[in-house]
Amino acid sequence: MLIVGHLYTPFIEQSDVLIMCPGSPTVSRLADWSVVELVVEGGCVNGQVISLGAGACFVGASGA
Repeated sequence: MLIVGHLYTPFIEQSDVLIMCPGSPTVSRLADWSVVELVVEGGCVNGQVISLGAGACFVGASGA
């Protein structure tokens, strides 16, 4: 398992290694605030990205 940061956009990819970026739970750059939940059971690791809401660049933004 490899956990990376400073990419701000959350992702989880599975190949030979589980690679994930949790995003940012606070001041994100052009992405929703997010975290990654990991579940370790019987030698297996599964994860999911959990969105926490609009990122700093989107708060108060209008569609105009």
